[in-house]
Parts: sequence; structure tokens; C-alpha cells
Amino acid sequence: MFSSQDSITALEIGTASIKVLMGKPKEDGSIAIIGYDEITTLNRVIKGDIINVPAVADLLSQVLNNVEAVSRERIRNLYVAISGSHIKSINVIGSVPVTSPDRIITNNDIIEATRNARGYNLPLEQKDIHTFQRTYIIDDSQRVSNPEGMAGNKLTADIHVIYGNYNKIQTICSVIHDVLGAPANDIAFAGIADFYGLPINNDHGKGTLVIDIGAGVTEYVVFYNDGCMHSGQITVGCEHIANDLSIGLRISIDNCRELLKQLKQQGVSLIDDSDSERDIEVQMSLQPTKIIKQSIPKQIITLRLNELFKLIKDELASSFIDEDLDMTKLLGGGIILCGGGALIPDIKTLAKSIFNLPVEIGYPLNVSGVGKEINSPKYITPVGLLYLGHRLDLLEKESAPSFRQTVNIELNKLKDLTLKAFRF
Repeated sequence: MFSSQDSITALEIGTASIKVLMGKPKEDGSIAIIGYDEITTLNRVIKGDIINVPAVADLLSQVLNNVEAVSRERIRNLYVAISGSHIKSINVIGSVPVTSPDRIITNNDIIEATRNARGYNLPLEQKDIHTFQRTYIIDDSQRVSNPEGMAGNKLTADIHVIYGNYNKIQTICSVIHDVLGAPANDIAFAGIADFYGLPINNDHGKGTLVIDIGAGVTEYVVFYNDGCMHSGQITVGCEHIANDLSIGLRISIDNCRELLKQLKQQGVSLIDDSDSERDIEVQMSLQPTKIIKQSIPKQIITLRLNELFKLIKDELASSFIDEDLDMTKLLGGGIILCGGGALIPDIKTLAKSIFNLPVEIGYPLNVSGVGKEINSPKYITPVGLLYLGHRLDLLEKESAPSFRQTVNIELNKLKDLTLKAFRF
């Protein structure tokens, strides 16, 4: 059995809402949710960035107090998902000559090449959040996942670094510290947290693209074999769709947010033209109900989503210019959509038409003790944080590893990676 000290809390501060989940790991590997709450943040957080610190602090205090009241436990182990326009990523390399007489690559060569790659200096105002191994390159030509025992003259480590603006990360951590009275245990890029919250079969040779469509930001991450191959963000989300509807229909954005929810709940098809001429009622605050043709919002939503998927596809194409890292070859596992935007009807079909790959809607990995509202694509990130936090807690309880052991851990499958995170 787990004591109260083993509870883990996940916090996501998003453009639309703050979500908090508290859970306890179970012996079967799942997590039991013992408390959760959500509160709106609209106009206080824009594109993942906090723009009104006092207001967000008040909301955060409310939601954390509510979770403690429901769970009857104090929040001790808090993990935070971050996003925002300031989050970036870069692929960097580090090389070493193979000096052994027989030119056989050893574990020491792997460690040294990885150390050199990690020596990359970010700009002073930036701070690294995660570092992942991508591949190794032998003699500038042959890419392999594990070069130990292979012959070559030079070994290059290719790593993926996710980083963000120091001051914006500090703002988030400072708010949490002020409200909670203690710092968060760790932070994670929301796209990385998603991976841990999804039942992804990370088979060798079958990479997966995870796309999280939130209110203000869409994160995407490519997971392949032993690591994170690429990640990025598009500052477009459901709020932009609501804004497009507001302009096209000439009604307030608040009413358009409700219209978007209505279309999700009713499962209105974006690709079936048979009911395009059907009238739908838009509930107007302080005004009479407005009647519009269903075809108009369908067309607006489809155009924005197609644009979003094309932007992601173009960014991926420009990132994988090496013929050995062709995007379509990497994504044998297809695409998983999550976030609130994944609930838009027919979004799977739209994504498939752009990427020409299998597409699925992601639902949270094995959680119990909650209602159906948590078993939704929009809760993938906080659920993933719980699993990630549990993994990091276990690693913290182990004896401090040496540098060699740390590197070897990071060469294991992605789920067993020690994440190098920004701590306060």
C-alpha cells in the first residue's frame, strides 16, 4: 500500500483552464485519481503564457484548495506542464574520433560523444527543459540507435533539446511557489507529458506523431525508437477557431465558444455535405437566438484545421531533410490527436487527408477512481504528468547515479529516460 506521502499532483496551466489531478500509483502500474478540479483561465493566459499573475495566482489557489479538500490530502509532490510561444527546440550534435587500434566503438566513445553534444550553449535568456537522444552517426553517414561494437573512424551523437525562456519559466514557478509555499518538484514540456499519458506502442521502427490541440497552442512531438526525434509548437488552437467563427458569423467570440462546444457535443460532421443546408440555432447571450446554415461554421472550422495540419506537416518536412530521416518513414505508428481540439467531429479524417497516415484519437492511459470526464483527450497532459512524476520519484529514491549510469539510462527506451528538467 502507498502512504499519503506517495500521492502525486499534476498541474497544467493552459489558455482555457487550469487542470489539477492528484493520484496515487497502484501496484499494477496504474494510477488512481483521488482528486481533481478545473477552472477557467480565459483572458488571463494567452497562448500558454501568463499575462495576469495575480489573477492566475488566485485561480491556482482556488483549484489547489479544492483538490486538497476532495482528496483530504495536502499537495506534496507537484509536477507542472508548461507550454507557450517561448518553448523551442533544436537538434545538436557532438563528435569524437574513435581512437582504439581496431576502430571498434566502445561505451566510453558513446559517453564522450553524448557529453560533447550536451555541451551546446543556449542563449543566456534560454534554459533547457529536456534533452533526448535521437540517433548516433558513424563516419558522417551511417545512422544507428546503438553504435557500440561497430567499427568507424568518428562517432557523432545527435540529440534533441527542448528549451524555453528563463524569465517566463521563472514566472510560472514563482506563482506556484507563492501559492503552494514550496517549489514544484519538476516541470515538463506539455508535449512530452502527453507521451506518458498515452498508451503508445513504441515498437522499434514505428515512430508516432502526437499532436495536442489546446485552446491557444498546438504542441507536436515525434517519438521514434529510443527517443524524441522532434518537437514543436504552433500558436494556433481552438480559441483561433472560435475567433474565426466570430468574424465569419458576426457574433461575439463567447457565443462562438459555445457554438464550438455545441458542434462537438452534437457530433456535427465536417465532411458530410448531406446536412449542410440544415439550420442550427446559436444561443446568443442577451440577444435573440440566431439561425445559421450549418455549412458556414463547418467550412470555417475545416479551413482552420487544414491550415494547422499543413503547418505541422511543413515544419516536420523542413526538419527532416536527411533522406535517412524522412518523416513518412519515421511515422509507421501513425498520428495520435489529443487535447480539447481532438473532440472536434471528423478531425481524424481531416488529419488523415493532410498527412496520409493512420490517425487515432488519444485517450488517457490506465487511470481509475474518476468519472468519465477525466477519460477524455483533453486530460492527456495532466494524466501523463502523474505517470512521469511517479517515474521520476522512483528515480529520485534510488542512489544518485554516476555520469556513466545517467547516460546509459538515457540510452534506454524513451519511457525509461531520465528527463533533464529545469528545477527551482
